[in-house]
Amino acid sequence: PAGARTGAANAAGAAPRTGAAPRAGGGSTDTDRAAADAGSVAAAGAADAAAAPSASADTAAGTPARTAAGAETATAAGTAPRTRAGSPAGADAAPRSGSGAGAMAGAGAVAGAGAMAGAGAMAGAGVYWAEADGPGGAGVGRTAFLFPGQGSQRPGMSAHLFTAFPGLGRLLGADADGRAVAALYPPAAFDDAAREETRRALTDTRAAQPALGMVELAAYELLARCGIRPDLAAGHSYGELVALCAAGVVDAEALPRLSSARAAAILGAAGADPGAMAAVSAAPEDIGRVLGGPPLPGGLVVANHNAPRQAVLSGPTRAVEAAVRRLREAGHGVKRLPVACAFHSPLVAAAGPSFGRVLAEEPLHEAEFEVWANRTARPYPVGPDAVRRELAAQIGAPVRFADQIEAMYAAGARTFVEVGPGCVLTRLVSDVLGGRPHRAVACEPRPDSGLAGFLDAVARLAAAGLPVAADWMFRGRDAVDIDRAPAPRTPGWTVDGHLVRTASGDPLPGALAPARPVVEAPVATNPGEAAPGAPDALVAEFLRSSREMIAAQRDVLLAYFGGTVEAAASTVPPK
Repeated sequence: PAGARTGAANAAGAAPRTGAAPRAGGGSTDTDRAAADAGSVAAAGAADAAAAPSASADTAAGTPARTAAGAETATAAGTAPRTRAGSPAGADAAPRSGSGAGAMAGAGAVAGAGAMAGAGAMAGAGVYWAEADGPGGAGVGRTAFLFPGQGSQRPGMSAHLFTAFPGLGRLLGADADGRAVAALYPPAAFDDAAREETRRALTDTRAAQPALGMVELAAYELLARCGIRPDLAAGHSYGELVALCAAGVVDAEALPRLSSARAAAILGAAGADPGAMAAVSAAPEDIGRVLGGPPLPGGLVVANHNAPRQAVLSGPTRAVEAAVRRLREAGHGVKRLPVACAFHSPLVAAAGPSFGRVLAEEPLHEAEFEVWANRTARPYPVGPDAVRRELAAQIGAPVRFADQIEAMYAAGARTFVEVGPGCVLTRLVSDVLGGRPHRAVACEPRPDSGLAGFLDAVARLAAAGLPVAADWMFRGRDAVDIDRAPAPRTPGWTVDGHLVRTASGDPLPGALAPARPVVEAPVATNPGEAAPGAPDALVAEFLRSSREMIAAQRDVLLAYFGGTVEAAASTVPPK
């Protein structure tokens, strides 16, 4: 991991006990982001939507596609990390695996993943060097955790966290009926039909929300154990519940239950016409100029305003269909989203009181850090009753994510960490803030990023100046300190299938050798007449070859186990 050049493989070995989890260790999950395969929704029509916009039902993507590096890192401008006291910028101050506290807020950090652009001056793949200060003297600023919501889910997400750190498995055990876990980690799919079925099972809001909550809670707990804690937090739609759980307002054990209750309330509120949603590559003002309003006609609302030119329409099905046609005619990129109902619209507003009754029976606690609300773009009010009212009202109200990020930035947030799968929120932050100094880091930017992606995120945060302790990851594992451990001994031999070779590549004496081509020699015999003694010679040759093969296998095994190979008498029969 960051600061220990052992790479991700060592950190994935025998997992240590994680001990007591932080009090509310994790996040909730972004429930209403309706598109299950969100991530990239193709925009139709306008030239400015030619690049497939990134969308999740709730997050409403519409984000233009970017390069892999840009998608993962957003903008790193100016959040230059401060170096540890007394440590000159650029010095290799990253501690190794045996370094006691393991604080990595030094001038350098190393990760087991590939390099990502924009993490300060970079010294090579997965290596990030801290700078004395960022462009414009922005410094580190405050750290904000962002919890994604429905639409970021995918089967198998974050499995590397539960594999490398088995103590996190207790979070999966909180799923009472097992539905979310079954959808999250289904049996392997071997054909397109099976893969589509697994995707559809996790698209179901009743499974997607609890599943996202559990994996985001796991990522949050690991970040907390590394000493990386937020000054403020937010979530997108359902992710707001996750953020409150991370802040200790909601008990971690209650998160799956509340997630299921929230999903059931939303689905139960949908009437005969559950409604529809569409992602639009345009600002709300541009949508209003085309459709008329505000208020928009036909019961339509802008359910999500995610970035300057990313919005999502939500409302009755026919009204959405008509709006899609008119917006396309006006040259805007529009994409219908495959959602169960019109999230964050008056059509599901009745879910608020229903979910509020569930919250009334749930004990809530004082927040350990600020949590910002989608509905108001301000911090959550103080007091359990006020929190319950805001959580209930959020279901039927628009998500003002762009305003929320602007307000958090004005409050001093400069480092944004997406705690959970995907990089949808990371890209949205970059779109909102543009070239202003900030850093956006995703913990699992790609489906294949695995544990190395998480460790890479920790390295980038260490280089940003956050105090990071990573030595606990190596306890009970076979990781070594490469600066202190002796150089590994060059192996005396290698095993390749049934062959054993020395370090130079030569077969061991007496061991099996690679097959040699046999040169056939013509034998003159009279047709129909067998050579004298031919059957006996054939049997003798078979027995001799068998003895040689068994002796060679014995020598190979003895050499492998470190035994002494004794010279054997020749088994070749006398001629």
